[in-house]
Amino acid sequence: MISGISGRYHRSLDILSQYLYIISNINKSMNELEIYVIKKLFRGGYWGRRLLNFDDIKNPKISRRDLAFALKLLVRDSFILMKKGDRSSVFRYSLNPKKKKEIEDIIAEEFC
Repeated sequence: MISGISGRYHRSLDILSQYLYIISNINKSMNELEIYVIKKLFRGGYWGRRLLNFDDIKNPKISRRDLAFALKLLVRDSFILMKKGDRSSVFRYSLNPKKKKEIEDIIAEEFC
């Protein structure tokens, strides 16, 4: 502990610094992560009823928390559809066919 700073104050600074670190990483790489998820589903042809498990989307270089947050944002923006697995608690995802034109535009921008 730093001398002259009480324990409670030091812990609150530590929590604040962790929060700021997480927010800064999300703002920098979230767009890339969302595009990664869209490309992964697009390459596999996961549209509508064809679903991909959460565990199959993840990449060893990406933390589960960041991936889950990106998926939540994509579901909120209705680019992807989410369904809970029938017998398990694992969520499954697919691209929204109603947003096909917008998704194809995102993919086209990435490859140009």
